[in-house]
Amino acid sequence: MDSGLKTISSLFDGAKKLIIPIYQRPYTWGDEQWKNFWEDVYYHSPGQKYFFGTILVKESKKKGDFEQFDVVDGQQRVTTITIFIYLLLKRLEEHDPTRKLKIKRDKYIEYEDNYKFSVNELDNEFFQTYILKDENENIIFQTPSQRRLFTAKEYFKNKIQDCPVKELDRMLEMVEDSEILVYSVKDSAEATLIFETTNDRGKPLTNLEKVKSFLMYRSYLSAGKKTTDIIDRIQKRFGDMYQVLERIKSVYAIRGIKEVEEDQICQYHFIAEGKWSSRIDYQNFLNTMKTQLNEFWHEKKHKEIIDYIENYSMSLKETFEAFELILNYKNKFLDDIIYIGNVAIFFPVLIIAYKRDETEAKTNFNKILAALEKFSARMYFYNAYRKTDVRYTFNVKAFNFELNKDYKELEKSILDGINLCGQIENVLRKPDLYQYLSSNALNYLFWKYENYLRTQFQPKSSAMSYEEFNDKNYQYRITIDHITSQNPQNGLQFAERTEKFNEESLHSLGNLTIAPQSSNSSMGNSGWDIKKQYYFEKAPFKTQLELSDFVNPRVKQWGQKAINQRRDKVIEFAVDKWSVANTST
Repeated sequence: MDSGLKTISSLFDGAKKLIIPIYQRPYTWGDEQWKNFWEDVYYHSPGQKYFFGTILVKESKKKGDFEQFDVVDGQQRVTTITIFIYLLLKRLEEHDPTRKLKIKRDKYIEYEDNYKFSVNELDNEFFQTYILKDENENIIFQTPSQRRLFTAKEYFKNKIQDCPVKELDRMLEMVEDSEILVYSVKDSAEATLIFETTNDRGKPLTNLEKVKSFLMYRSYLSAGKKTTDIIDRIQKRFGDMYQVLERIKSVYAIRGIKEVEEDQICQYHFIAEGKWSSRIDYQNFLNTMKTQLNEFWHEKKHKEIIDYIENYSMSLKETFEAFELILNYKNKFLDDIIYIGNVAIFFPVLIIAYKRDETEAKTNFNKILAALEKFSARMYFYNAYRKTDVRYTFNVKAFNFELNKDYKELEKSILDGINLCGQIENVLRKPDLYQYLSSNALNYLFWKYENYLRTQFQPKSSAMSYEEFNDKNYQYRITIDHITSQNPQNGLQFAERTEKFNEESLHSLGNLTIAPQSSNSSMGNSGWDIKKQYYFEKAPFKTQLELSDFVNPRVKQWGQKAINQRRDKVIEFAVDKWSVANTST
Protein backbone atom coordinates (compact mmCIF):
# COMPACT_ATOMS: atom_id res chain seq x y z
CA MET A 1 0.00 0.00 0.00
CA ASP A 2 1.31 3.42 -0.92
CA SER A 3 1.60 6.09 1.74
CA GLY A 4 -0.27 9.34 1.34
CA LEU A 5 -3.66 10.96 1.59
CA LYS A 6 -6.43 8.49 0.77
CA THR A 7 -10.17 8.26 1.03
CA ILE A 8 -11.75 5.65 3.29
CA SER A 9 -13.04 4.03 0.11
CA SER A 10 -9.56 3.62 -1.36
CA LEU A 11 -8.16 2.44 1.99
CA PHE A 12 -10.49 -0.58 1.91
CA ASP A 13 -10.58 -1.03 -1.86
CA GLY A 14 -9.07 -4.06 -3.56
CA ALA A 15 -7.62 -7.30 -2.26
CA LYS A 16 -6.46 -5.86 1.08
CA LYS A 17 -7.02 -6.94 4.65
CA LEU A 18 -6.48 -4.64 7.62
CA ILE A 19 -5.57 -6.51 10.79
CA ILE A 20 -5.00 -5.33 14.36
CA PRO A 21 -2.06 -7.40 15.64
CA ILE A 22 -2.16 -9.21 18.98
CA TYR A 23 0.36 -6.85 20.57
CA GLN A 24 -1.93 -3.83 20.14
CA ARG A 25 -4.38 -2.54 22.74
CA PRO A 26 -7.94 -3.90 22.42
CA TYR A 27 -10.89 -1.61 21.64
CA THR A 28 -11.07 1.20 24.21
CA TRP A 29 -13.35 3.87 22.77
CA GLY A 30 -16.35 4.90 24.87
CA ASP A 31 -19.19 7.41 25.06
CA GLU A 32 -17.10 10.53 24.54
CA GLN A 33 -15.33 9.22 21.43
CA TRP A 34 -18.55 7.75 19.96
CA LYS A 35 -20.37 11.05 20.52
CA ASN A 36 -17.60 13.01 18.79
CA PHE A 37 -17.54 10.54 15.87
CA TRP A 38 -21.33 10.72 15.44
CA GLU A 39 -21.49 14.51 15.60
CA ASP A 40 -18.64 14.84 13.10
CA VAL A 41 -20.48 12.61 10.63
CA TYR A 42 -24.05 13.69 11.28
CA TYR A 43 -23.45 17.46 11.25
CA HIS A 44 -20.85 17.54 8.48
CA SER A 45 -21.68 19.97 5.69
CA PRO A 46 -22.25 18.28 2.31
CA GLY A 47 -19.69 19.08 -0.35
CA GLN A 48 -16.84 19.59 2.12
CA LYS A 49 -14.05 17.10 2.67
CA TYR A 50 -13.63 15.58 6.11
CA PHE A 51 -10.25 14.48 7.51
CA PHE A 52 -10.32 11.39 9.74
CA GLY A 53 -6.71 11.76 10.90
CA THR A 54 -3.82 9.39 10.32
CA ILE A 55 -3.27 5.67 10.47
CA LEU A 56 -0.05 3.70 10.41
CA VAL A 57 0.08 0.29 8.76
CA LYS A 58 2.86 -2.26 8.40
CA GLU A 59 3.04 -4.75 5.57
CA SER A 60 2.46 -8.31 6.71
CA LYS A 61 2.65 -11.72 5.04
CA LYS A 62 0.37 -12.15 2.05
CA LYS A 63 -2.41 -14.66 2.65
CA GLY A 64 -3.95 -16.19 -0.45
CA ASP A 65 -5.02 -13.48 -2.85
CA PHE A 66 -5.04 -10.80 -0.14
CA GLU A 67 -2.34 -8.40 0.93
CA GLN A 68 -2.34 -8.03 4.70
CA PHE A 69 -1.50 -4.91 6.69
CA ASP A 70 -1.09 -4.63 10.45
CA VAL A 71 -2.74 -1.51 11.84
CA VAL A 72 -0.01 -0.12 14.11
CA ASP A 73 -1.78 3.12 14.93
CA GLY A 74 -5.38 4.23 14.33
CA GLN A 75 -6.98 0.90 15.23
CA GLN A 76 -9.71 2.50 17.39
CA ARG A 77 -10.76 4.77 14.52
CA VAL A 78 -10.73 2.07 11.84
CA THR A 79 -12.70 -0.30 14.09
CA THR A 80 -15.38 2.35 14.65
CA ILE A 81 -15.55 3.21 10.94
CA THR A 82 -16.07 -0.46 10.07
CA ILE A 83 -18.88 -0.85 12.62
CA PHE A 84 -20.54 2.34 11.42
CA ILE A 85 -20.40 1.39 7.72
CA TYR A 86 -21.81 -2.07 8.50
CA LEU A 87 -24.77 -0.53 10.32
CA LEU A 88 -25.41 2.01 7.55
CA LEU A 89 -25.46 -0.72 4.88
CA LYS A 90 -27.74 -2.91 7.00
CA ARG A 91 -30.19 -0.07 7.64
CA LEU A 92 -30.29 0.90 3.95
CA GLU A 93 -31.11 -2.71 3.04
CA GLU A 94 -33.89 -2.75 5.62
CA HIS A 95 -35.40 0.35 4.03
CA ASP A 96 -35.24 -1.22 0.57
CA PRO A 97 -34.55 -5.01 0.45
CA THR A 98 -34.24 -4.85 -3.34
CA ARG A 99 -31.35 -2.45 -3.18
CA LYS A 100 -28.05 -4.01 -4.22
CA LEU A 101 -25.28 -3.15 -1.81
CA LYS A 102 -23.17 -6.29 -2.23
CA ILE A 103 -20.30 -4.38 -3.85
CA LYS A 104 -19.98 -2.17 -0.80
CA ARG A 105 -20.24 -5.15 1.57
CA ASP A 106 -17.50 -6.87 -0.39
CA LYS A 107 -15.30 -3.80 -0.07
CA TYR A 108 -15.77 -2.95 3.61
CA ILE A 109 -17.06 -6.02 5.42
CA GLU A 110 -16.63 -9.44 3.86
CA TYR A 111 -15.62 -10.73 0.43
CA GLU A 112 -16.40 -14.40 -0.16
CA ASP A 113 -15.90 -15.40 3.49
CA ASN A 114 -12.84 -13.19 3.86
CA TYR A 115 -13.32 -10.38 6.37
CA LYS A 116 -11.69 -7.17 5.20
CA PHE A 117 -10.94 -6.00 8.73
CA SER A 118 -9.99 -8.02 11.81
CA VAL A 119 -9.60 -6.82 15.39
CA ASN A 120 -7.28 -8.14 18.08
CA GLU A 121 -7.10 -11.94 17.98
CA LEU A 122 -8.71 -12.31 21.43
CA ASP A 123 -11.85 -10.47 20.27
CA ASN A 124 -11.96 -11.23 16.56
CA GLU A 125 -14.34 -14.21 16.62
CA PHE A 126 -16.72 -12.16 18.76
CA PHE A 127 -16.34 -9.19 16.38
CA GLN A 128 -17.18 -11.24 13.31
CA THR A 129 -20.06 -13.10 14.98
CA TYR A 130 -21.83 -10.42 17.00
CA ILE A 131 -20.72 -7.11 15.50
CA LEU A 132 -20.53 -7.76 11.75
CA LYS A 133 -23.51 -10.09 11.88
CA ASP A 134 -26.83 -9.96 13.71
CA GLU A 135 -26.23 -12.86 16.07
CA ASN A 136 -27.52 -11.48 19.37
CA GLU A 137 -28.59 -14.58 21.27
CA ASN A 138 -26.60 -16.05 24.14
CA ILE A 139 -23.96 -13.34 24.07
CA ILE A 140 -21.20 -13.90 26.61
CA PHE A 141 -18.65 -11.13 26.99
CA GLN A 142 -15.30 -12.74 27.67
CA THR A 143 -13.37 -9.46 27.76
CA PRO A 144 -14.29 -5.84 28.60
CA SER A 145 -13.32 -4.85 25.06
CA GLN A 146 -15.99 -7.20 23.67
CA ARG A 147 -18.59 -5.40 25.76
CA ARG A 148 -17.30 -2.05 24.45
CA LEU A 149 -17.50 -3.29 20.86
CA PHE A 150 -21.08 -4.40 21.36
CA THR A 151 -22.00 -1.16 23.15
CA ALA A 152 -20.51 0.84 20.26
CA LYS A 153 -22.67 -1.09 17.83
CA GLU A 154 -25.79 -0.45 19.92
CA TYR A 155 -24.91 3.25 20.27
CA PHE A 156 -24.68 3.87 16.51
CA LYS A 157 -27.56 1.52 15.77
CA ASN A 158 -29.83 3.64 17.96
CA LYS A 159 -28.52 6.84 16.39
CA ILE A 160 -29.32 5.84 12.81
CA GLN A 161 -32.52 3.90 13.57
CA ASP A 162 -34.89 6.72 12.66
CA CYS A 163 -32.77 8.46 10.03
CA PRO A 164 -34.42 8.77 6.60
CA VAL A 165 -32.84 7.02 3.61
CA LYS A 166 -31.56 10.30 2.19
CA GLU A 167 -29.67 11.02 5.41
CA LEU A 168 -28.22 7.49 5.56
CA ASP A 169 -26.98 7.82 1.98
CA ARG A 170 -25.43 11.19 2.75
CA MET A 171 -23.56 9.83 5.78
CA LEU A 172 -22.32 6.77 3.87
CA GLU A 173 -21.05 8.97 1.04
CA MET A 174 -19.45 11.33 3.56
CA VAL A 175 -17.57 8.51 5.31
CA GLU A 176 -16.45 6.91 2.03
CA ASP A 177 -15.15 10.20 0.69
CA SER A 178 -13.48 11.28 3.94
CA GLU A 179 -9.73 11.51 3.79
CA ILE A 180 -7.21 9.75 5.96
CA LEU A 181 -3.44 10.11 5.94
CA VAL A 182 -1.86 6.67 5.57
CA TYR A 183 1.70 5.83 6.52
CA SER A 184 2.57 2.44 5.08
CA VAL A 185 5.87 0.87 6.17
CA LYS A 186 7.62 -2.44 5.64
CA ASP A 187 8.99 -3.17 9.12
CA SER A 188 8.58 -2.43 12.82
CA ALA A 189 11.60 -0.14 12.94
CA GLU A 190 10.19 2.30 10.39
CA ALA A 191 6.77 2.10 12.03
CA THR A 192 8.34 3.05 15.36
CA LEU A 193 9.90 6.21 13.95
CA ILE A 194 6.62 7.40 12.44
CA PHE A 195 4.56 6.43 15.50
CA GLU A 196 6.75 8.46 17.84
CA THR A 197 6.68 11.59 15.68
CA THR A 198 3.10 11.62 14.31
CA ASN A 199 0.32 10.48 16.61
CA ASP A 200 -3.18 11.96 16.72
CA ARG A 201 -5.40 9.32 18.26
CA GLY A 202 -8.98 9.90 19.26
CA LYS A 203 -8.00 9.34 22.89
CA PRO A 204 -4.92 10.84 24.53
CA LEU A 205 -2.03 8.45 24.97
CA THR A 206 -1.65 6.93 28.41
CA ASN A 207 1.77 6.93 30.04
CA LEU A 208 1.97 3.19 29.35
CA GLU A 209 1.58 3.89 25.63
CA LYS A 210 4.08 6.73 25.82
CA VAL A 211 6.58 4.41 27.53
CA LYS A 212 6.10 1.85 24.78
CA SER A 213 6.52 4.46 22.05
CA PHE A 214 9.61 6.01 23.64
CA LEU A 215 11.35 2.68 24.27
CA MET A 216 10.77 1.58 20.68
CA TYR A 217 11.95 4.94 19.35
CA ARG A 218 15.17 4.80 21.37
CA SER A 219 15.68 1.23 20.20
CA TYR A 220 15.29 2.39 16.62
CA LEU A 221 18.03 4.98 17.14
CA SER A 222 20.43 2.74 19.07
CA ALA A 223 20.06 -0.91 18.09
CA GLY A 224 21.47 -0.88 14.56
CA LYS A 225 20.88 -4.16 12.72
CA LYS A 226 19.05 -5.64 15.72
CA THR A 227 16.43 -2.89 15.73
CA THR A 228 13.56 -4.93 14.30
CA ASP A 229 14.13 -7.86 16.67
CA ILE A 230 14.22 -5.63 19.74
CA ILE A 231 11.13 -3.65 18.68
CA ASP A 232 9.23 -6.87 18.02
CA ARG A 233 10.10 -8.09 21.53
CA ILE A 234 8.97 -4.79 23.05
CA GLN A 235 5.68 -4.95 21.15
CA LYS A 236 5.09 -8.52 22.33
CA ARG A 237 5.73 -7.55 25.96
CA PHE A 238 3.36 -4.61 25.82
CA GLY A 239 0.79 -6.80 24.10
CA ASP A 240 1.01 -9.12 27.11
CA MET A 241 0.45 -6.11 29.41
CA TYR A 242 -2.66 -5.05 27.50
CA GLN A 243 -4.05 -8.57 27.87
CA VAL A 244 -3.41 -8.43 31.63
CA LEU A 245 -5.33 -5.14 31.81
CA GLU A 246 -8.30 -6.72 30.05
CA ARG A 247 -8.31 -9.79 32.30
CA ILE A 248 -8.17 -7.92 35.61
CA LYS A 249 -11.02 -5.49 34.92
CA SER A 250 -13.56 -8.00 36.24
CA VAL A 251 -11.43 -8.88 39.28
CA TYR A 252 -11.71 -5.50 40.99
CA ALA A 253 -15.43 -5.83 41.68
CA ILE A 254 -14.99 -9.39 42.92
CA ARG A 255 -12.24 -8.38 45.36
CA GLY A 256 -13.86 -5.10 46.34
CA ILE A 257 -10.91 -3.00 45.17
CA LYS A 258 -11.09 0.34 43.41
CA GLU A 259 -9.88 -0.11 39.83
CA VAL A 260 -6.20 0.67 39.40
CA GLU A 261 -5.31 2.61 36.25
CA GLU A 262 -2.53 1.25 34.05
CA ASP A 263 -0.42 4.35 34.65
CA GLN A 264 -0.57 3.66 38.40
CA ILE A 265 0.85 0.19 37.84
CA CYS A 266 3.65 1.77 35.81
CA GLN A 267 4.30 4.11 38.72
CA TYR A 268 4.32 1.24 41.24
CA HIS A 269 6.92 -0.43 39.06
CA PHE A 270 9.13 2.63 38.93
CA ILE A 271 8.84 3.15 42.69
CA ALA A 272 10.18 -0.32 43.37
CA GLU A 273 12.63 -0.81 40.50
CA GLY A 274 13.48 2.65 39.15
CA LYS A 275 16.07 5.20 40.18
CA TRP A 276 14.56 8.08 42.13
CA SER A 277 15.40 10.35 45.05
CA SER A 278 12.17 12.30 45.61
CA ARG A 279 8.42 12.06 45.14
CA ILE A 280 8.55 14.14 41.96
CA ASP A 281 10.85 11.56 40.35
CA TYR A 282 8.35 8.71 40.53
CA GLN A 283 5.26 10.87 40.19
CA ASN A 284 6.66 11.93 36.80
CA PHE A 285 8.31 8.59 36.15
CA LEU A 286 8.07 8.92 32.37
CA ASN A 287 10.12 12.13 32.35
CA THR A 288 12.57 10.64 34.86
CA MET A 289 13.04 7.58 32.65
CA LYS A 290 13.49 9.74 29.55
CA THR A 291 16.10 11.85 31.32
CA GLN A 292 18.05 8.75 32.34
CA LEU A 293 17.98 7.31 28.81
CA ASN A 294 18.81 10.66 27.23
CA GLU A 295 21.93 10.89 29.39
CA PHE A 296 23.09 7.59 27.90
CA TRP A 297 22.27 8.94 24.44
CA HIS A 298 24.33 12.08 24.84
CA GLU A 299 27.24 9.96 26.07
CA LYS A 300 26.78 7.64 23.06
CA LYS A 301 26.28 4.63 25.34
CA HIS A 302 24.13 2.69 22.88
CA LYS A 303 24.72 -0.71 24.49
CA GLU A 304 23.64 0.69 27.86
CA ILE A 305 20.50 2.10 26.21
CA ILE A 306 19.56 -1.27 24.73
CA ASP A 307 20.28 -3.09 28.00
CA TYR A 308 18.14 -0.56 29.87
CA ILE A 309 15.27 -0.92 27.40
CA GLU A 310 15.37 -4.72 27.40
CA ASN A 311 15.46 -4.87 31.20
CA TYR A 312 12.84 -2.18 31.70
CA SER A 313 10.30 -3.61 29.25
CA MET A 314 10.75 -7.15 30.56
CA SER A 315 10.53 -6.16 34.24
CA LEU A 316 7.52 -3.93 33.54
CA LYS A 317 5.73 -6.87 31.90
CA GLU A 318 6.58 -9.02 34.93
CA THR A 319 5.17 -6.31 37.21
CA PHE A 320 1.83 -6.35 35.35
CA GLU A 321 1.74 -10.13 35.59
CA ALA A 322 2.65 -10.04 39.30
CA PHE A 323 -0.08 -7.45 39.90
CA GLU A 324 -2.64 -9.77 38.32
CA LEU A 325 -1.44 -12.71 40.42
CA ILE A 326 -1.68 -10.62 43.60
CA LEU A 327 -5.26 -9.56 42.77
CA ASN A 328 -6.16 -13.25 42.49
CA TYR A 329 -4.02 -14.41 45.41
CA LYS A 330 -5.82 -16.43 48.08
CA ASN A 331 -4.60 -15.33 51.49
CA LYS A 332 -6.55 -14.32 54.63
CA PHE A 333 -4.20 -11.45 55.42
CA LEU A 334 -4.57 -10.02 51.94
CA ASP A 335 -8.36 -10.27 52.31
CA ASP A 336 -8.07 -8.35 55.57
CA ILE A 337 -5.92 -5.61 54.04
CA ILE A 338 -8.36 -5.25 51.15
CA TYR A 339 -11.33 -4.97 53.52
CA ILE A 340 -9.55 -2.35 55.61
CA GLY A 341 -9.17 -0.37 52.40
CA ASN A 342 -5.48 0.53 52.38
CA VAL A 343 -4.19 -2.01 49.90
CA ALA A 344 -3.28 0.63 47.27
CA ILE A 345 -0.78 2.17 49.68
CA PHE A 346 1.10 -1.11 49.81
CA PHE A 347 1.05 -2.13 46.12
CA PRO A 348 4.71 -1.22 45.39
CA VAL A 349 5.84 -3.31 48.39
CA LEU A 350 3.46 -6.14 47.55
CA ILE A 351 4.52 -6.30 43.90
CA ILE A 352 8.26 -6.33 44.52
CA ALA A 353 7.96 -8.73 47.48
CA TYR A 354 5.93 -11.10 45.32
CA LYS A 355 8.28 -10.87 42.35
CA ARG A 356 11.41 -11.53 44.37
CA ASP A 357 10.03 -14.44 46.43
CA GLU A 358 11.39 -17.61 44.86
CA THR A 359 9.94 -20.00 47.46
CA GLU A 360 7.37 -22.40 46.04
CA ALA A 361 4.66 -21.47 48.56
CA LYS A 362 5.53 -17.75 48.59
CA THR A 363 6.52 -18.11 52.24
CA ASN A 364 8.36 -14.80 52.41
CA PHE A 365 5.55 -12.94 50.70
CA ASN A 366 3.02 -14.41 53.15
CA LYS A 367 5.06 -13.11 56.09
CA ILE A 368 5.02 -9.64 54.57
CA LEU A 369 1.22 -9.87 54.20
CA ALA A 370 0.91 -10.83 57.88
CA ALA A 371 3.01 -7.84 58.92
CA LEU A 372 1.03 -5.51 56.67
CA GLU A 373 -2.26 -6.72 58.17
CA LYS A 374 -1.00 -5.80 61.63
CA PHE A 375 0.09 -2.39 60.44
CA SER A 376 -3.19 -1.85 58.55
CA ALA A 377 -5.34 -2.85 61.51
CA ARG A 378 -3.43 -0.63 63.95
CA MET A 379 -3.64 2.22 61.46
CA TYR A 380 -7.37 1.50 61.07
CA PHE A 381 -8.03 1.68 64.81
CA TYR A 382 -5.75 4.65 65.38
CA ASN A 383 -7.85 6.60 62.88
CA ALA A 384 -5.54 9.60 62.81
CA TYR A 385 -2.92 8.92 60.16
CA ARG A 386 -2.11 10.84 57.00
CA LYS A 387 -2.27 8.49 54.02
CA THR A 388 0.15 10.56 51.98
CA ASP A 389 2.86 10.18 54.62
CA VAL A 390 2.21 6.46 55.00
CA ARG A 391 2.25 5.99 51.22
CA TYR A 392 5.62 7.68 50.88
CA THR A 393 7.04 5.67 53.79
CA PHE A 394 6.06 2.42 52.08
CA ASN A 395 7.35 3.62 48.72
CA VAL A 396 10.73 4.02 50.39
CA LYS A 397 10.40 0.54 51.88
CA ALA A 398 9.77 -0.92 48.41
CA PHE A 399 12.76 0.95 46.99
CA ASN A 400 15.06 -0.18 49.83
CA PHE A 401 13.88 -3.78 49.63
CA GLU A 402 14.78 -3.95 45.94
CA LEU A 403 18.29 -2.83 46.88
CA ASN A 404 18.90 -5.42 49.61
CA LYS A 405 16.32 -8.19 48.92
CA ASP A 406 16.12 -8.74 52.70
CA TYR A 407 12.66 -10.03 53.68
CA LYS A 408 13.44 -10.04 57.40
CA GLU A 409 14.52 -6.42 57.28
CA LEU A 410 11.35 -5.49 55.34
CA GLU A 411 9.13 -7.33 57.81
CA LYS A 412 10.90 -5.67 60.74
CA SER A 413 10.56 -2.20 59.23
CA ILE A 414 6.81 -2.73 58.76
CA LEU A 415 6.30 -3.95 62.32
CA ASP A 416 8.48 -1.16 63.70
CA GLY A 417 6.18 1.26 61.94
CA ILE A 418 3.30 0.11 64.13
CA ASN A 419 4.65 2.46 66.80
CA LEU A 420 3.48 5.31 64.54
CA CYS A 421 -0.08 4.20 65.12
CA GLY A 422 -0.17 4.75 68.87
CA GLN A 423 -1.26 2.35 71.59
CA ILE A 424 -4.26 0.31 70.53
CA GLU A 425 -5.43 -0.01 74.14
CA ASN A 426 -5.74 3.76 74.50
CA VAL A 427 -7.91 3.94 71.41
CA LEU A 428 -10.21 1.07 72.38
CA ARG A 429 -10.75 2.55 75.87
CA LYS A 430 -12.25 5.73 74.42
CA PRO A 431 -15.71 6.26 75.94
CA ASP A 432 -17.01 7.49 72.57
CA LEU A 433 -15.45 4.67 70.51
CA TYR A 434 -18.65 4.13 68.51
CA GLN A 435 -18.45 7.72 67.29
CA TYR A 436 -14.64 7.72 66.97
CA LEU A 437 -14.21 4.63 64.78
CA SER A 438 -15.99 3.89 61.52
CA SER A 439 -18.55 1.10 61.50
CA ASN A 440 -16.25 -0.83 59.15
CA ALA A 441 -13.39 -0.64 61.66
CA LEU A 442 -15.66 -1.82 64.48
CA ASN A 443 -17.00 -4.61 62.29
CA TYR A 444 -13.44 -5.70 61.56
CA LEU A 445 -12.52 -5.75 65.25
CA PHE A 446 -15.56 -7.82 66.19
CA TRP A 447 -15.11 -10.17 63.21
CA LYS A 448 -11.65 -11.06 64.50
CA TYR A 449 -12.95 -11.31 68.06
CA GLU A 450 -15.79 -13.58 66.91
CA ASN A 451 -13.36 -15.94 65.22
CA TYR A 452 -11.17 -15.92 68.32
CA LEU A 453 -14.14 -17.02 70.42
CA ARG A 454 -15.08 -19.73 67.92
CA THR A 455 -11.65 -21.33 68.13
CA GLN A 456 -11.02 -20.92 71.88
CA PHE A 457 -14.25 -21.81 73.64
CA GLN A 458 -16.61 -24.77 73.53
CA PRO A 459 -18.45 -25.68 71.50
CA LYS A 460 -15.79 -24.75 68.94
CA SER A 461 -16.90 -23.93 65.40
CA SER A 462 -15.44 -22.97 62.07
CA ALA A 463 -14.31 -19.41 61.57
CA MET A 464 -16.54 -16.86 59.91
CA SER A 465 -15.11 -16.55 56.39
CA TYR A 466 -14.26 -13.30 54.68
CA GLU A 467 -17.12 -13.88 52.22
CA GLU A 468 -19.59 -14.45 55.07
CA PHE A 469 -18.34 -11.43 56.97
CA ASN A 470 -18.42 -9.21 53.88
CA ASP A 471 -21.87 -10.38 52.69
CA LYS A 472 -23.89 -7.34 51.53
CA ASN A 473 -27.24 -9.14 51.59
CA TYR A 474 -29.66 -7.39 53.96
CA GLN A 475 -30.42 -10.53 55.94
CA TYR A 476 -26.78 -11.35 56.71
CA ARG A 477 -24.97 -8.03 56.50
CA ILE A 478 -22.93 -7.37 59.65
CA THR A 479 -23.86 -4.25 61.63
CA ILE A 480 -22.94 -2.71 64.99
CA ASP A 481 -25.55 -2.91 67.74
CA HIS A 482 -25.69 -1.11 71.09
CA ILE A 483 -26.48 -3.65 73.82
CA THR A 484 -28.02 -0.94 75.96
CA SER A 485 -29.94 0.90 73.28
CA GLN A 486 -29.24 4.52 72.47
CA ASN A 487 -32.97 5.28 72.59
CA PRO A 488 -34.66 2.60 74.72
CA GLN A 489 -38.09 1.53 73.54
CA ASN A 490 -41.00 2.88 75.60
CA GLY A 491 -38.54 4.68 77.84
CA LEU A 492 -37.03 1.43 79.17
CA GLN A 493 -34.13 2.22 81.48
CA PHE A 494 -32.08 0.51 84.16
CA ALA A 495 -30.97 1.93 87.46
CA GLU A 496 -27.47 2.88 86.31
CA ARG A 497 -28.67 4.75 83.19
CA THR A 498 -27.44 8.18 84.24
CA GLU A 499 -25.95 11.14 82.42
CA LYS A 500 -22.52 9.86 83.39
CA PHE A 501 -23.35 6.45 81.91
CA ASN A 502 -24.41 8.05 78.65
CA GLU A 503 -21.12 9.94 78.44
CA GLU A 504 -18.75 7.19 79.55
CA SER A 505 -20.33 3.82 78.68
CA LEU A 506 -23.15 4.03 76.15
CA HIS A 507 -20.80 4.27 73.14
CA SER A 508 -17.88 2.38 74.68
CA LEU A 509 -16.48 -0.88 73.32
CA GLY A 510 -18.08 -2.98 76.06
CA ASN A 511 -21.59 -1.89 75.10
CA LEU A 512 -21.19 -2.74 71.41
CA THR A 513 -21.59 -6.00 69.55
CA ILE A 514 -22.24 -7.24 66.03
CA ALA A 515 -25.53 -8.54 64.67
CA PRO A 516 -26.97 -9.38 61.26
CA GLN A 517 -28.77 -6.32 59.94
CA SER A 518 -32.12 -8.12 59.84
CA SER A 519 -31.74 -9.10 63.51
CA ASN A 520 -30.57 -5.64 64.49
CA SER A 521 -33.63 -4.10 62.87
CA SER A 522 -35.92 -6.58 64.63
CA MET A 523 -34.39 -5.89 68.03
CA GLY A 524 -34.86 -2.19 67.51
CA ASN A 525 -34.47 -0.42 70.83
CA SER A 526 -35.60 -3.28 73.03
CA GLY A 527 -34.32 -3.61 76.57
CA TRP A 528 -31.79 -6.17 77.85
CA ASP A 529 -34.35 -8.78 78.90
CA ILE A 530 -36.01 -8.88 75.48
CA LYS A 531 -32.70 -8.86 73.59
CA LYS A 532 -31.26 -11.59 75.81
CA GLN A 533 -34.25 -13.91 75.63
CA TYR A 534 -35.20 -13.57 71.99
CA TYR A 535 -31.93 -12.66 70.27
CA PHE A 536 -28.66 -13.02 72.19
CA GLU A 537 -29.32 -16.50 73.57
CA LYS A 538 -30.37 -17.70 70.10
CA ALA A 539 -27.77 -15.73 68.19
CA PRO A 540 -25.48 -17.22 65.51
CA PHE A 541 -22.50 -15.31 66.92
CA LYS A 542 -20.49 -16.22 70.00
CA THR A 543 -19.90 -12.49 70.41
CA GLN A 544 -23.58 -12.26 71.40
CA LEU A 545 -23.86 -15.64 73.13
CA GLU A 546 -21.16 -14.73 75.66
CA LEU A 547 -22.83 -11.51 76.81
CA SER A 548 -24.73 -13.20 79.63
CA ASP A 549 -21.40 -14.35 81.11
CA PHE A 550 -20.67 -10.76 82.11
CA VAL A 551 -23.99 -10.24 83.91
CA ASN A 552 -24.13 -10.70 87.68
CA PRO A 553 -26.60 -13.59 88.24
CA ARG A 554 -27.98 -11.80 91.29
CA VAL A 555 -28.66 -8.51 89.48
CA LYS A 556 -29.60 -10.16 86.16
CA GLN A 557 -29.18 -6.88 84.32
CA TRP A 558 -26.75 -5.52 81.77
CA GLY A 559 -25.01 -2.62 83.48
CA GLN A 560 -21.85 -0.64 84.06
CA LYS A 561 -19.83 -3.48 85.57
CA ALA A 562 -20.69 -5.91 82.77
CA ILE A 563 -19.77 -3.33 80.15
CA ASN A 564 -16.39 -2.64 81.71
CA GLN A 565 -15.54 -6.33 82.09
CA ARG A 566 -16.44 -7.07 78.50
CA ARG A 567 -14.52 -4.03 77.24
CA ASP A 568 -11.41 -5.24 79.07
CA LYS A 569 -11.71 -8.73 77.59
CA VAL A 570 -12.02 -7.47 74.01
CA ILE A 571 -9.10 -5.08 74.55
CA GLU A 572 -6.96 -7.90 75.93
CA PHE A 573 -7.70 -9.92 72.79
CA ALA A 574 -6.93 -6.98 70.47
CA VAL A 575 -3.66 -6.03 72.15
CA ASP A 576 -2.46 -9.62 71.92
CA LYS A 577 -3.57 -10.18 68.33
CA TRP A 578 -2.12 -7.01 66.87
CA SER A 579 1.04 -6.83 68.94
CA VAL A 580 4.42 -6.88 67.23
CA ALA A 581 5.45 -9.93 69.24
CA ASN A 582 2.49 -12.02 68.10
CA THR A 583 3.31 -13.39 64.65
CA SER A 584 1.05 -16.44 64.70
CA THR A 585 -2.26 -14.80 63.79
